[in-house]
Amino acid sequence: MIYAAARLGGERALEESRLLAERVDAIATSQPEFAAHAGLQKERAEAWGYVTYAASQLGGERALKESRSLADRVETIATLQSEFAAHTGLQEEHATAWRFVTYAASELGGERALKESRSLAERVDAIATSQPEFAAHAGLQKERTEAWRCVTYAASELGGDQALEKSRSLAERVDAIATSQPEFAAHAGLQRERAEAWRCVTYAASQLGGERALMESRSLAERLDAIATSQPEFAAHAGLQEEHATAWRFVTYAASQLGGERALKESRSLADRVETIATSQPEFAAHARLQDERVTAWRCVTYAASKLGGERALEESRLLAERVDAIATSQPEFAVHAGLQEARTTAWRCVTYAASELGGERALEESLLLADRVDAIATSQPEFAVHAGLQEERAKAWRFVTYAASQLGGERALKESRSLSDRVETIATSQPEFAAHARLQDERATAWRCVTYAASKLGGERALEESRLLAERVDAIATSQPEFAVHAGLQEARATAWRCVTYAAAQLSGERALEECRSLAARVESIVTSQPEFAAHAGLQNQCSYAWTFVADRARAENEVQVEQQARVRASRRS
Repeated sequence: MIYAAARLGGERALEESRLLAERVDAIATSQPEFAAHAGLQKERAEAWGYVTYAASQLGGERALKESRSLADRVETIATLQSEFAAHTGLQEEHATAWRFVTYAASELGGERALKESRSLAERVDAIATSQPEFAAHAGLQKERTEAWRCVTYAASELGGDQALEKSRSLAERVDAIATSQPEFAAHAGLQRERAEAWRCVTYAASQLGGERALMESRSLAERLDAIATSQPEFAAHAGLQEEHATAWRFVTYAASQLGGERALKESRSLADRVETIATSQPEFAAHARLQDERVTAWRCVTYAASKLGGERALEESRLLAERVDAIATSQPEFAVHAGLQEARTTAWRCVTYAASELGGERALEESLLLADRVDAIATSQPEFAVHAGLQEERAKAWRFVTYAASQLGGERALKESRSLSDRVETIATSQPEFAAHARLQDERATAWRCVTYAASKLGGERALEESRLLAERVDAIATSQPEFAVHAGLQEARATAWRCVTYAAAQLSGERALEECRSLAARVESIVTSQPEFAAHAGLQNQCSYAWTFVADRARAENEVQVEQQARVRASRRS
């Protein structure tokens, strides 16, 4: 009953499970002699362990604080009597509680997540190695591997070479525990934790970019291959095969980022490998998470195809999105699975991108139809309205249509793109919590940046006036949350919008135009230099270069006008 309550999620899970654990507490402490009864105290520790789990799922600082306090309560129970130190059941509950706290810490992100989770995993280690006989206890050692796997995850999220190096070292630690006893080789739970740790390292490698990402992630996925196929019975273990499929999906992603024909060829071949794993057992067809890995792999191939350009990009990506569609709709219950449906929306969003790049009326017409398809998926279930990932894909699709409209030129470009940007706005502001969601707000800002571009191309005073008003709108979005100041994507949208206004000013003539240009380029520069790390961001630096190029062009033009005027004056004097 407490287990069920703890799984409800959110505040309710914590509240309900806490009330039920208090009830167990009352029973297990109702008689003085019960304090020495290991069985009763184990039930009590287990009850508070479930509450610790509920707290660990809250997310953020609160999850860490609440779960740590509850794990202390489990510790008090598990160390109540000296003889409890050798009781495997009680010590397993003890280790599990601290493992939940380790998980909460690992989700904080950045260096802090790594530091906090490592310290907590050391605590789990101390419990699981406190008695010589615990070394052969699979349950206790599994808690230990899970704790270190959480630390491996925290390391893998750091990014760059340090993520790969640190997560690899931590996965070796998981490996050492999971292979410390001969009989552990056949223990699916332990081997799954081992596989999951190496999957985290594979992820870190896949994010490096370029050929190295592909080479390193492929090598790591092969290591995971060896674990997931080491016992004949592992072939039917959904959890292990899920980790197996996920690792090869990361390699598929790395390949899809290479660009061009090679990206399509390599990612298609790797997605076939994920397909083989996810369809290797008849019962896997209804396993949502395994099928999610399968659709996500084919979604990566769809992305690679969408980047080819022209008619081929549209044709190839459409065929691949249909494949994603077929998997994501293959079981009736998949209709409510947010992960599967998000992969589906992402695939069709990629096709929308391919269409939006065709140019002209056809780009607008095709992308409009495809964005409608994304819309239909993202609004197919009432609960999808609050799913940020699904709504982000929806906003992206409509942003691509906004881009296609902005390229039409003239009054129509401004009118159509403004109307479509309003649609992105509606999605990105549909839930109060979306206001702080950086990626959704990035889509919103980028959509209005497209409208700013359309306005800047109108020419004359109107181009300057309209584009300035629209850039102010982008500014308001990109500065609406303090943390947005360091978000490169949002600040790039902001810098690009003001660069467009700089262009509009540069098309005017006279000293005023030059003054406006200088003032606007300085505004772009202030955005681009607002954070030290922006110095290495090519997209942001490009916007600054473009803005000052417009100023230089305007200055040159003004100088040429002045030279010509002076020549005319001299000529008239001679005559």
